[in-house]
Amino acid sequence: MPSASLRLPLALIGLLLCWPSAFPAIRIAVREFTPLEVTAFRLTGAAVLMLLIGAAKGMKRPRREHLLPIALCGIIGLMVYNLGLGYGLQTVSAAAAGFIVAMGPIFIVLFSVFFLKEKIGWKTRSGIAISFLGASLIAFAKPGGFSLEWGALYVLSAALAAAVMTLTQKPLLTHYTPYDITTWMTVAAALSVLPLGWHVFPKVWAMGPTPSVWALVHLAVVVSFVGYLFWGYVLSRLPASRVASFMYLIPISATLIAWGWIGEVPHWMTVFGGAVVIAGVAIVNIRRQQKRQPVDVVID
Repeated sequence: MPSASLRLPLALIGLLLCWPSAFPAIRIAVREFTPLEVTAFRLTGAAVLMLLIGAAKGMKRPRREHLLPIALCGIIGLMVYNLGLGYGLQTVSAAAAGFIVAMGPIFIVLFSVFFLKEKIGWKTRSGIAISFLGASLIAFAKPGGFSLEWGALYVLSAALAAAVMTLTQKPLLTHYTPYDITTWMTVAAALSVLPLGWHVFPKVWAMGPTPSVWALVHLAVVVSFVGYLFWGYVLSRLPASRVASFMYLIPISATLIAWGWIGEVPHWMTVFGGAVVIAGVAIVNIRRQQKRQPVDVVID
C-alpha cells in the first residue's frame, strides 16, 4: 500500500496513463468494430462497474427533476462524444485527436459569450484564434500532402459535446458527488446507445480475444472506470483549477502512448499544430483564472 505522500502523485500518473490511452485504444477497436459498437460496449461496461461500486458505497439516487438534465449530459457528453471520437479516429491519428479534444475550454468560453453574454478581452480572443489556428493545422496534417482530414471534424464535434456536458453538469454538482453524477450520466448514455449497438456483445463473444476486443475491454475498464476513480481521488485533494492544469499533459501523453502502443509516429504538422492549440487554451484558461472563473474540462 503506497504511503499517503505517494498516493496523490501515483493517482496523477495513473490518470495521465488511463485517459490518454483511450485514443490509441479506439484506433485499435475501430479496426473490427463500428464506432457505434465501440461506444455501446464502452459505456455499458463502464456503467455496470460504476453501479456495482456505487451500490456498495451507498450512491445517491437522482431526483425526479434532475433526470432530464442527467440524461442530456449523458447522451451529449458521453454518447455523442464517444461516437465523434470513434468516427474521427478511423482516419485521424491518436495524437491529432488528443490535441483537438483539448480545445474543450475554448468551446466553453464561446458558449459563455453567446448564451451567457459574457464579455471577453482581446487576450482571450487571441487565445481562441490561436487554438483554432492550431486545429486547422492538425486538420490539414497529412503524410502525403496538404489536404483536409475530415475525420478531424468528427473529433472537433466530440470536443464540442464535452464542452456542452461540462456546462450542463455544473449545476448538478451542487446536489451530487462527482462519482454519483458521472455514474448516472454513464447509465443514461448506455441506455440510449444500447438499443442500437447491443449486437456488439454477441459479436465479441464470437470473435474471442482479438486485439480489438481487448481494446474494448480496456476502454470500459481502464479508461472509463479506473480512470474516473483516479480523477475523483485527485479532484478531492487538489483545487479544480490546479487539476485542470494537468489536463494539458493528456494530449502529450496520448501521443507518446500511441507511439509506443501502436507505433503511430505523429506527423510534424500534428505536433506543431498541437503545440499551438495548447498555447491558445493556456492563454484562455490563464485569463479566466485571473478573473476567478476557472475552466474545468474532463478529457478522456
